[in-house]
Amino acid sequence: MSELTRKCISYFSAPRHYFWQWTENGTVAEFANGRTICYREDLVFLLSNLQLKQAPPLGAVLLVLCACKDGYEGLFELETQLYKLGYDKDYNEGEHIAAKELIRSAIMFLKLVNALPVNDHTGIKRIELLQAVFHEDTEVAGDDELKMLVNAFATGQQDDSIFGRQDPYNFRRLQADLAPLGAALARYRNTEMLHNWLRTGMLAPPEKPEIDIPEEPADLMAELNADVKTEGLARVARQVLAALNIPMHFNSGGNNEFGGIADITNRGDYDKLLLSELAQDDVSLMARLANNEALFLQRERLPTHTPTQWHVLIDTTLKTWGTPRVFALAAALAFSEGKRSEQLQGWTLGQSDPEMIDLRSKPGILKALEKIDAGLHCGIALKKVMASQIDERDHFLLITIADDQPERAFLMALDGIRDRLDYRIEVDRDGHIKMYETRGQHRRLLTTALIDMNYLVHKGAPHKRPEVVNNDSLPAMMQLEQQPLYFPASKIKVKPQKAFKTSEEGAVVITMDERLLFWKDQEHGAIELVKQLVIDGTNFWGTGTGECAGFIYLIIQNQQKKRTVIYTADTHDNTYMQHDLGDLMPNIRGFSNNLFYGWLNSHQIAINPHRGTHEIIDRSPAYAYINAPRTGMQKVKQMVYGGYSVINSAKIIKTVGGNKLFIDQYELVLDDRQNNALYWATRRPDQPGIESKAESFIVKTMQNVKFARYRWRDGSEIVLDSRGFLYLKNGHAEVPEITIVLAVSKPVACWSADGKVCGSPYFIRDGKSQVISEADFYNQYILKFIQSLQ
Repeated sequence: MSELTRKCISYFSAPRHYFWQWTENGTVAEFANGRTICYREDLVFLLSNLQLKQAPPLGAVLLVLCACKDGYEGLFELETQLYKLGYDKDYNEGEHIAAKELIRSAIMFLKLVNALPVNDHTGIKRIELLQAVFHEDTEVAGDDELKMLVNAFATGQQDDSIFGRQDPYNFRRLQADLAPLGAALARYRNTEMLHNWLRTGMLAPPEKPEIDIPEEPADLMAELNADVKTEGLARVARQVLAALNIPMHFNSGGNNEFGGIADITNRGDYDKLLLSELAQDDVSLMARLANNEALFLQRERLPTHTPTQWHVLIDTTLKTWGTPRVFALAAALAFSEGKRSEQLQGWTLGQSDPEMIDLRSKPGILKALEKIDAGLHCGIALKKVMASQIDERDHFLLITIADDQPERAFLMALDGIRDRLDYRIEVDRDGHIKMYETRGQHRRLLTTALIDMNYLVHKGAPHKRPEVVNNDSLPAMMQLEQQPLYFPASKIKVKPQKAFKTSEEGAVVITMDERLLFWKDQEHGAIELVKQLVIDGTNFWGTGTGECAGFIYLIIQNQQKKRTVIYTADTHDNTYMQHDLGDLMPNIRGFSNNLFYGWLNSHQIAINPHRGTHEIIDRSPAYAYINAPRTGMQKVKQMVYGGYSVINSAKIIKTVGGNKLFIDQYELVLDDRQNNALYWATRRPDQPGIESKAESFIVKTMQNVKFARYRWRDGSEIVLDSRGFLYLKNGHAEVPEITIVLAVSKPVACWSADGKVCGSPYFIRDGKSQVISEADFYNQYILKFIQSLQ
């Protein structure tokens, strides 16, 4: 008998009275209690695909395969059978103790294996699991012993010897089969570590390296824009940055010239004079040289890497108070953004003392906004800064008021430092900003811009979303921040005072129950912008343009109550802001450029709907007279009236036959002749059913909306919402809460609280919900709810 044959018989033989055995003529390996562990073909397949140079103990392999089955402990009575093996009469005392420890460790590891996700210990994944359990064996050098043993066993030539052999087991055989499982337990310790190894080849995810990762620099403009106190400043700075041509500045590389002619300038060495200048007579040439009018050639110079240090000097004296001060700081902020890659230091200039500020942080910007000085000019402070900064790298930008008659003392101070001042920005109260190059005796206008004064005040405090009703007793859809279904056109009568055409495709309407609904187009239902307007009265409308595109403005005046309220709604994110002007009753005349215009106490005023403020103006721009007859109502009607009616109330809701739902004379029908569409059909019940009558209740935050509750004995209830929704709530939580649109003569849509939606795309708003077919929704949700009421 060859050595391979002897090893094959020894490896695949089952000892007598052991925890496993061969049955069915060697086709099945079963546990001691008669339960099947695996078939011979399955075992051969698993072993032949293991990448192990040394054969793992067959008993250990079979125990791991046992642990791969659901409920293995009860199926195989594994602990009982294994602990029997620990009390053999032939063991000595030390072997008894060692056997118990081996069995305990093996059982703990098998529990760890069984706790793995199902995908990790079923099917072909068992190969990877066995490979992981006997992982250390892959490091043993030698021939591919396992493959040779499996190939010999697969031939079947040794079957008689293998299945006829019944040697008794001993401690050495038990130890050989259980010790690898104990070693695997010491290596993996818990299910998570084994799972990580199977998925990644590592026992645990790599630890985070202790490396100091530099933080990304904060976006100052975004940070300022997010704060209501500085958002206006950030918007103006962006406009200034876009409008002004912030010049690039290059330092001189010395007198080392190369290349061709770079420019023509009025300063330079005499040997660089244009030849045409030498054609002048002596007197004219001397005069031109003295007045810096002579022209010189400027050649290209070697570049230098010496960093430039910019100093931005902001005048904060008396003449810059108010709007110019904000424009001056916005210009400084824009210049700082344009020179982001260079070194820059900011200064505020009072009458006598300068103060350093940080123009690249929000605290520094807020500090600069606080700086004001009662002095008449900043000449002394300007000289102090320039005297303290004498490095050749220093360059200066002065931002001050545009003044036709500057103080004489300021001009005297400026004369002494004019040659060092590189640029000057002048602002005025009308929004004009001019930038000059001021090197030498003359200044040259580089660029100019005009900032709209109203731009600062167009946007006020952040808009708020409509209030979310937080009450567990109310329907689930009412408690969401954004409702998943569009609203049907309920309680609507389109009239010029109550409706407004926002664009070619959009419209907004005030309903008869004082809600504000918005249609973005004719292909979808409505969005409820405001649940309940606080007053009724005369309405004035406007739509935003430019930066405020997408806003809808509404002013409501109630003459009897002497009250004016402004609503500003953002149709992009469906938020709104409400401003109450109290008893202020302006005579609204028109709307233009995102402002309402009118009269108040013989004064013309402009009303900012974003901030809820007004100011007296000298003259108003051309505007549309919004109290004139409004056009476009026919288009609004086509958009709002979608060819359907809405059920707003009902006396009785009943179920018939355990599968039909009726609201008065309307039945919810799933019609397979119309692509399984769900709709409310006018039908009478053909047999008696189980019914419930309405109980009205009021929601405090929505007193204009009527709710009716219909109760059943099991605690289930149906709520009818006068806005056009039906809510089905199961008393035993067997079915998620359901919402159905109450539109008649049109396919409807439904939503469930677990995120499913079905039906007409006209009413489906939430793109995050999972869309399923009407038939599936009806059978899985609505039909189960109806049957639960029986």
